[in-house]
Amino acid sequence: MQRRTRKQRDPPVGQREESPDTLNRGSLRKKNTFRFQARRRWSRLSCFAGVVAVVMLSSCFIIFKDHGGNNNISQYLRSETTTKPKVYIHIGAPKTGTTSIQETLAMDKLVLKHDKFFLALHGQILKREDRYIVDNMLVACDRLGACVWSDEQRQRLAAYGSGVEAKCPEYLLPSFNEFLSKAIAANSSVVISNEWLIRPSSETGLLSILKGWDPIIVIYYRRFFDWLISAHYQWHYNINMSIVESFNGKVRLVDFIRRICAKLFSPNAVIDPHPLDDSEHLGFVNLVDVPEYTYQAWERYKAVPEYDRNNIKVVNFHDGDVVQSMYCEVLHAKHACKLETERVAKGVVKTRPKNSTAYMDLAMGVYWNERDLILNMDGVERGENITRDTF
Repeated sequence: MQRRTRKQRDPPVGQREESPDTLNRGSLRKKNTFRFQARRRWSRLSCFAGVVAVVMLSSCFIIFKDHGGNNNISQYLRSETTTKPKVYIHIGAPKTGTTSIQETLAMDKLVLKHDKFFLALHGQILKREDRYIVDNMLVACDRLGACVWSDEQRQRLAAYGSGVEAKCPEYLLPSFNEFLSKAIAANSSVVISNEWLIRPSSETGLLSILKGWDPIIVIYYRRFFDWLISAHYQWHYNINMSIVESFNGKVRLVDFIRRICAKLFSPNAVIDPHPLDDSEHLGFVNLVDVPEYTYQAWERYKAVPEYDRNNIKVVNFHDGDVVQSMYCEVLHAKHACKLETERVAKGVVKTRPKNSTAYMDLAMGVYWNERDLILNMDGVERGENITRDTF
């Protein structure tokens, strides 16, 4: 085979026939050049963005630097991106199973601690060695209402002579703030159950001691005429002989209705189930003159813009067990809900028996008609509380 010379092997460039491999290598070279230029442009943009970010963060630290010289930007950003801790405020209404709910909450406090709840309950007065926080529960907090009421409300209660201590104890608010801090540290929600928070002005006063919390108002509803009889029955246990004397014996059910539904007995009252305006026509829900019924409390709380209307929950007293509805429907406490559901299924939960208010009316009538005779029987003295046992 004759060997070709270099000149014969490599024709001039203009006369070369480019092979497919040669073409591919050229195309790949162009692509690599484009990629290199794109990376260089991206690097420049990244550097510019980094510089802008540093400038912006430095500005933020200056803007959000507090007066004490501590940078709280992280706290600010965290507050904007995370939800507020929840506080469930159960305010009654009276005669809707509030005491049963409070006693069961206290009994199940460790189960509720497992469900991430801290408790501040009316009626839990025992403390340990001057400590007002026991496990996950704030005790001796019955007078929390007095810490949030307006001066006008305090004066009204004092003038009424209800025997309620309308002064906030010195220990209570510091203990309450410590209690809230412990709940936050434990990543837990808080449950407050106190019927005194149904009094007017509580709805605004609570906001001052719950800053940074998401309040959920819980009000139980009992049908009016059923509630009326139960409230009258309870009223007999709260009054003493001096009140009976001042009322001239008018403490029967009809007398009680006249007192708390005075507008109903007004000569100008016109009952309209669906009033179209704010005239003198009374709707059924406006018959009560006292502020403790469910509708009146709901109206006051929903009128405060800081309360989200979706966070004002009205629970039906007549729809099953009241504790079960609190655990399962309001708090969504998994373990406590399971526990109470099992108790209800086993029939462990029992309601307290109620005697008819008619017996009380009869006893009061007998007393007033034969007062002198009855007061001389069995050593009963004037001034003693009148109950069924007296007769």
